[in-house]
Amino acid sequence: SATMDNVHVKNITLKLGFYTGGLAGLSRYSSNIKNSSVTNLNIIDTTDIDGMRVGGLAGQTESSNILNSYAQDLNLDLTNSSQLYAVGGIVGYNSYGIIENAYSTGNINISYPNVGGIAGVNYGRVQYVISNVKIISNQVYAGGIVGNDYNSNVSNTLFASATPPSPPFSHTSARANSQ
Repeated sequence: SATMDNVHVKNITLKLGFYTGGLAGLSRYSSNIKNSSVTNLNIIDTTDIDGMRVGGLAGQTESSNILNSYAQDLNLDLTNSSQLYAVGGIVGYNSYGIIENAYSTGNINISYPNVGGIAGVNYGRVQYVISNVKIISNQVYAGGIVGNDYNSNVSNTLFASATPPSPPFSHTSARANSQ
């Protein structure tokens, strides 16, 4: 396990990869990202690797936590890729982790499902979060907080964007899909 504490990154541009995040591509084994931030993240959509996970702070978490952190001024224009699996303002794919006291702002433009203002896919816990992310998607499972939620462990959230996820299949609720 590792801890990333009080790390702040500004004005970065990353090339799209399998795990792409402003602070970590993949955070696993009880690691923590806390008291940290990313501001003005741009991702260059240059590859087409099957199953990519993209997030403002981390591409994917596995039994890891993101606490008291934020991603703001995101500019994720991922319309050229046809192989994305999960995209979120904080984390693309949250696998049995905790996202708590976090917020995200900016824009996500995507032509693939599983996109959320906080997490694209959630198998963990999401609580006390705010999303002010404008999501443009014409696919299923686009949510203001979580795009595709598998365990319904989402609470105390606020989706504050003036522009809800775009139709035809998007939803403005906290969870676009709960399975």
